[in-house]
Amino acid sequence: MKFSTLLDILIELLTKRRVTATYLSEKYGLSPRTVYRYVDILAQSVPLQIKRGRSGGICLAEQYKLPVDFFTAEEYQTLLESLGEAYTKYADERYLRVLRKLDSQTRTETCEQPLAASAEDLLLLENRTDLLPSLTEKLRILQTCMQTLTMADIVYENQLQKIEPHALVFQGNGWGMYAFSHAKRDFFLFRIQAISSIVKLEESFRKRPFDFPLSPAPVKQIPVRFLLSPKGLERATDWLGIEYIKPRKSGYVADVLLPDDEALPEKILSFGKEIKVVTPHSLKSKVAKLAAEIAALYDKTDS
Repeated sequence: MKFSTLLDILIELLTKRRVTATYLSEKYGLSPRTVYRYVDILAQSVPLQIKRGRSGGICLAEQYKLPVDFFTAEEYQTLLESLGEAYTKYADERYLRVLRKLDSQTRTETCEQPLAASAEDLLLLENRTDLLPSLTEKLRILQTCMQTLTMADIVYENQLQKIEPHALVFQGNGWGMYAFSHAKRDFFLFRIQAISSIVKLEESFRKRPFDFPLSPAPVKQIPVRFLLSPKGLERATDWLGIEYIKPRKSGYVADVLLPDDEALPEKILSFGKEIKVVTPHSLKSKVAKLAAEIAALYDKTDS
């Protein structure tokens, strides 16, 4: 098995997001069985799905980008140089697109400047050292918008919104951005994990006076492991954040810290069969009990 072929297949997926096993078999002179061996190896590190049917194929999740530690700095540089040589030789736009993506990601994710902001910008902020690169990047962009008083376009729960970022917030259930929403014409606390994309705009704004709502009593956090089906991935990503979800052979696994409150079992049940609690046992019991109570409502004969 060649690493170069494995890398080529990954680049194909990063560029096209969907390819067929037949296409890969013909392009690299491999048997279908060998192609799926390569795919199985890639699936241990990247979120791949195999879809059947006419429009199916080997699919890479749209939200995925290479993690910062996927390659060493030397490997990244070697890859960039190889792509540049390939583009010079073959003039194939695909090589150029991947080159630009990797080069941009390298510049962004190797930036090691710590998050910094004044006390008035960071409310209820805890000193966190466990931030994942994708979450750190969102916080960094929003921080820049706050410091330069620049508006941002965000996609929040699949809706485009223009905001004026005023304060980063850390509460028991994760990071948030307290911002003035042009759509709502009011301040709103946006959950960072539910923001799928952020674009810093050129438009500036003036800071508005605001009173941040009083924080509720802190809620105990518990570590939770979920199994997710491919069908439930999009909703789970909006709720948990793509950075906490990893692929596995028959779906996905998510490891997160969540507030241990009454709303958690209800939220889990809203996913139906698309999500399953693996641990802790106490949460599994709560979900099962609530599901049984709901089922009992429909077992009773209406009077």
